[in-house]
Parts: sequence; C-alpha cells; structure tokens
Amino acid sequence: MNSIERHLVVTLGFGGLLINTLPLWIGELAAHPTMSDQFAGAAGSLALVLAAVGCGGLWRGYLERWALLALFVSLLLFALTAGVSPVMSTMACCGMGFSMGAVLADAFRLGTDGQPQRLIAAATALGLVAALVAYFIVALTQISIIWILVTLSVVLFVSRPRADHDAKRATTGATFDLAGLPYKFLPFFVMMGAYWAYLDVFATRPLGAGQVELWLLGSLISGAIGSALAARVTADTRQMVLKLSLFLAAMTGAATYVTTNPNMIGMGILTNGFFLFLFFPLYLTTVPDQAAKRMAAYLAGFALGGIVGAALIQLGGYTALAVVIAGSGLIGIMGVRQSQQDQ
Repeated sequence: MNSIERHLVVTLGFGGLLINTLPLWIGELAAHPTMSDQFAGAAGSLALVLAAVGCGGLWRGYLERWALLALFVSLLLFALTAGVSPVMSTMACCGMGFSMGAVLADAFRLGTDGQPQRLIAAATALGLVAALVAYFIVALTQISIIWILVTLSVVLFVSRPRADHDAKRATTGATFDLAGLPYKFLPFFVMMGAYWAYLDVFATRPLGAGQVELWLLGSLISGAIGSALAARVTADTRQMVLKLSLFLAAMTGAATYVTTNPNMIGMGILTNGFFLFLFFPLYLTTVPDQAAKRMAAYLAGFALGGIVGAALIQLGGYTALAVVIAGSGLIGIMGVRQSQQDQ
C-alpha cells in the first residue's frame, strides 16, 4: 500500500468516524440553551448535504489543496464555540461538512487505482471501529467528540503525502459534475437514513431505556465485520453479493419496524448494519472513477432520511415506513443492473 492509498484509507476512515458519531456532535451543537434539538438536528442534516455537495464535485480551483486545512479550522471553531455561540458553531458545523466532502472527493480521485475494493472495505471497517472506540471514550471520560475529531484532523493533515498528491493531482483535472450521479440508489440511502433516524424513538419502549444504544454499538461491530468481508468478495460473485446485501439490508430494515419483539428488533439492528456495510464498499467501487459521486449520493440520502421518515410516519405510521424501506431495496437493485449496463 503506497502513501496515496494509505491516505485514502485513513481519510475515508475519518469520514466514517465523523458520520457515525453524528448523534454526539449534534448533541454538542445543541448544548447552548438557545439551541433547540430540532434546529441542531436540521444543522446536522445540512452539514451532510454540504458534504454531499463537496464530495459530488460542485467545487473547482484550489479548494482541493486547502480542504484538509479548512476541515481542521472548521472543527476547531466548532469545538471553541459549541455551547457558547450557536451562530458560530452552526456555521462551523456546515463548514466541517463541506470541507469533509471536498477532502473525500480529493482522496477518491487520487487513490482509487489498484485494488479500490480492498482499500475502501478496509477504510469503512476502520471508520466503524473508530466510531465504536470514540463512543466508549466519550462515555467513560466525558471528553468532547469534537476535540477527538480536531485531534485526528491534525494527524490527517500532518500525515498527508503532499508531494505524491501534488504530483498526481497535476495529471488529473477536476472533472466532476452532476452527470453520472447514481440516482437510482438515492431512494435506498434516503430510507436507510430514515431507518437509523427513528430507531431510538421506535425501539426504546419494547427494548427498555438504554438498550437501544447497546444494540446500536453492536451494529458498528457487525458493520465492521461486513466491511471486512466485502474486501474478500471475488469478481465472480461480486454482483450477486452486491444485490443480495442491498436487498437484505432493505428487508431487515423493514422487518425492524413491524415487530415489537425486543430480540427481533435487536437482531434487525445488527443484521442491517452487517448487510449495509457489506454492500457499501462494493457499491462505491462498482465504477471506481465515480466513487466520489457515489459517496455524494450516500451522504445526500442519509441527510434527507429524517425528513422523509417523519413524513411517512405522519402519514401511515411505522408500517408505512417499513413498506417504503422495503420498496427502496427493489429500486436499488434496479440501480445495480443499470451500473452493470454502464460498465
């Protein structure tokens, strides 16, 4: 693994840590007395939307060179103003999202040669394990998640292989645009975002106070196992595993919301994490030179999940949410078929 490939793994792992600790840093955003939980949640969703914009390539010029520095500055400003200035911390949160998207886009563009499936699978597993460790650190020490992210962003910035990046970047132009975004996968990611957004609300009563969080931590472990297995999927079985993991992620997600049995809900959370993150590295590397756009679709979908989920629950309860989650899996399989035709 060369320096650029290592940077891709570490960068995507950091992105996974940031995304999977979203409830923690939204909590930091809501720490100010004048900041409502709803507004903090909306700001978190906006940060993911901006990350999708940055990752999808709606940037030009020298941003790619300064994105890591912008990420560090945004996180530092977030840490210094959380609980003090709601306006500044919200702006810093949004800056964090956009700069993280740009960092990911740059890393994808420079580091997806060779064996991208193995690299991205390793990076996804790294991000999930890092998130699990971060949750334990925050719970046991009361250290702010933002300061953990600030520290790791410094490590990421200092360890970047500048010469290798600049040499390769000089031979590759910024050619991203909206064309080629995997739109057929967007409903699946929206509904996966909705699935995870309402688990705590739905499952607290049947599982009991504090139990949902334990199952969610377990899903980080099962997701890391799924990502590790994705690295070993061969070319002969790749499309079958891609379709099957997508389908089972949707079905286990739907099944979670149609039962009140505590064990079934818990197993649904674990299995959904496993199949979602078995699918994710394979999805990102289906068309390796479009990995950034595929990541953008994932981020945008999860950002919109809470809004769509709220509307579905209002219209038809959790049964409606379950039905649409299942249906999104079938649409996603159509996206897999389209990707096969495009190759």
